[in-house]
Amino acid sequence: MKTLLLISQHQNIIDRVNSIFSSEYTLFTVNFFSEVLEFLNTTPVDVVIIDSEEMLYQTIRLAKEIKKFNPTSLIIGLLSEEESKGADEEIKVFDSVSRLPLVSSELRVTVQKAFETHSLGQEVTLLREQLAFSRGNAMHARQLEPVPLTLERILPQFARVLSANFNLDRMLNTFLDTISELVHPSRISLFLYDENSHFYKMEVYRGFSARFARDFKLSPDEGLPKWLITEGRAIRKSEAEERMYEPLFLQIRNEMEVLRSVVSFPLSAHGKLIGILNLGNQVTGISYTNVELEILFILASHVAVAVQDISNYHQLQKQKNYIENILKGMSSGVITINQEELVNICNQRGLTILKKEVEELLNKDLRNLPSPLGDMLFETMNTGRTYEKVEVNIFAPRLPLEVTAYPILGGDGNPVGSVMVFDDISSRKQLADQKRKNEQLELLNRIVGRMAHCIKNPLVSIQTFLELYEERSDDPSFKEKFGSLAKRDLQRLNGLLEQMIALVAEPQQYQFELMDINILLHECVALLCEDSISESIEIVTELSDTAAIVKCDREIMKRALLYLMKYLINTMGTTGTLSIASLARKNSADMNVIRITMTGKGSKVSEEELGKLFDLIAIVPDADIDLGPCASQKIIEDHGGELEVKSEKADWIRFVIDIPSGQN
Repeated sequence: MKTLLLISQHQNIIDRVNSIFSSEYTLFTVNFFSEVLEFLNTTPVDVVIIDSEEMLYQTIRLAKEIKKFNPTSLIIGLLSEEESKGADEEIKVFDSVSRLPLVSSELRVTVQKAFETHSLGQEVTLLREQLAFSRGNAMHARQLEPVPLTLERILPQFARVLSANFNLDRMLNTFLDTISELVHPSRISLFLYDENSHFYKMEVYRGFSARFARDFKLSPDEGLPKWLITEGRAIRKSEAEERMYEPLFLQIRNEMEVLRSVVSFPLSAHGKLIGILNLGNQVTGISYTNVELEILFILASHVAVAVQDISNYHQLQKQKNYIENILKGMSSGVITINQEELVNICNQRGLTILKKEVEELLNKDLRNLPSPLGDMLFETMNTGRTYEKVEVNIFAPRLPLEVTAYPILGGDGNPVGSVMVFDDISSRKQLADQKRKNEQLELLNRIVGRMAHCIKNPLVSIQTFLELYEERSDDPSFKEKFGSLAKRDLQRLNGLLEQMIALVAEPQQYQFELMDINILLHECVALLCEDSISESIEIVTELSDTAAIVKCDREIMKRALLYLMKYLINTMGTTGTLSIASLARKNSADMNVIRITMTGKGSKVSEEELGKLFDLIAIVPDADIDLGPCASQKIIEDHGGELEVKSEKADWIRFVIDIPSGQN
C-alpha cells in the first residue's frame, strides 16, 4: 500500500483529500508543522502534500526540513494563485504544485505522477545497491551466532499463547511477546483482515505509533497481501529487492520498508489469508536463519487457526446474543430442545406463561415441561410431525395455549431438535366467549321480536273467530270462512315454531335411523299437493331408481326438505315448475353422498335476498324473508350434509343438497 502524508490545518482540505485518496492509499494526516518531523521519524512516507494557504514561507521552510530528513519523499505544495506569484524560486523546493482551490482531477493526476517518480527513484537506488553488492561492498557476514530455537524454548512460550481461551486481543499480544522473547525483533506488526473495510489492518504491534497503526492498511488486491495469498509462504525483504523490476515486488519492498520489516509471514487457515505477521531486524543485527523462519512460519500457522476459531466463536456468540435479544422481545413463548431431550432455550415470555424460573427448565429434561408440551416436542423431533396453531390446555384450572411446533434439521437433513412457539389465548377465548354470548343474546332478542311480529296477525284472526263463534255458531258460511282462516293461521304458527326450534335444536336431540331419502321426497311432494298453494305449480320428480339410503331423523329431515320446496314455490308467483331429483355420487372428498337438487323454474328472488338466505343474523330483522332455508341448512349440516343455493338463470333458483350415504 502506498503511503501519503497530508499536512494541513484546514478541515475542509483534510476532508476533501481524504475523500479523494483514502480508498487508494494509506493516508496520514498531521495538523501542526511542529509534529511533522516527529511523525516522519517513526513513519516513512512516499509522498507528502503540504497545504500552504496563508503561510507560504513557513511551508517552504518545512519542505526543506523534510527533504533533509527524508530525501526520498516527494513533496506536493498546495498553493493559491496569489501565493505562487513572485515566488518562483522559492517554490522550487516542491517537487510539484497543485493550485487552490482544489480540483479533484488535477490533484489526482499530480499525486499519481509523484508516486510514479518516487517508484523510479527507488528502482535507481536499488540498482545502485545491487551494483555495489556485486563489487564486494556487501554487508559483512554476521559475527554473532544466535541462540538456536529449540523445543524447550518454544513449547512453554507457545503454550501461553494458546491458553488465552477466546480472548483474541490477549492471545495476539501474548503471541507478539513470545516472538519478542524468542527472536528479539526490533519491530513487530500483525495485520488481520477486517470484514467491514475489506482491508488488512494493524491489530497489534510493537515499535509503532498509535496514529500510524490506526491509519496504515494493506489492500488484499495489492502488494504484500496479494503475494502472500498467492504463494502462501514467508517473504524476505531482500527477495523483493532482487526482483524490484517487477511492479508487484517493488510495491512489496515499499510496504515492508514502511513497516520496517525484513520478513513477512502469512497467517493462513483453511486456505484463507486471515493475517500477516511482519518482523523487523533482530536487535543484535543478525539475520534470521532458515530454521528460525520455518519455526516462526509454523507458529504463525497455528496462531492463524486459533484466530479463525476465536473469530468463529465470537461470531456465534454475536448471533446467539442477537437471537436471545429477539426472543426477549417476543410476545410469544419459545422453547427448543436438543437431541439429548434437554431444554436449551426458553425465553422470558415462555417462563412467564409456564410459571417457571429459568433454572427449573434450562438444560433440564423436557419432562419438566407441563403436559402435553414435552410430548409434542418429543414427537416433533422424532417423527418430523408439525403442529400448526393447535389449541392445548395445561394446568388446572385449565390454561388454553395456541401451539406451533416443528423439527430443527441439521445440515444432513436429520432432526437435531425441535422448537415450539406458544401463546396464552385465555384472554382471547374469554373475549370470543363474551362476543359469542352477546351475539346470541342479540340474536335471541331479534328472534323474539320476529316471532312477536309473525304471531300477532294469526292470533288476531283466531281471537276474532273465537269471539264471534258463540254468536254465529249456527251460521254455516261463518264457520266455513272463518274456520278455514283460523286453521290456516294455526298452521302458519305451527310452521314458524317448528322453524325456530330447528334453528336452536342440538344435534343430540335427533333420532337417527337409516332410511331411503326418496321416500321422504315423495312424502313432501304429497303434502304439497294437498296444499292449495301448489295447485298452479307443476311438480316434476326424477328420483334415483335404487334406494338412496341416508342416516337421518325422519321427521326433522322431512321438514328441512319441505321448507326448501315451499320457499321455491312461494317465490314463483302464480305459475312455475318445481323439479326434484336425486342420485348417488361421490363428492370432492371422494365420499359417497346422495345428491338432491330442487330447481324452481319461475322463481324470482333479488340478488340481495339470495346473498343473505342462509345468514340468520341478516334475515331475522327482515320480516319479508323466509326462515325456512336457514333452518334447513342447520338441519342438513347437523346430519353431516351440505346445502348451497345457485341462481343459474334470471328466473331459476336451485338448491343442491349433499347428504352422506348410509352405505359409506
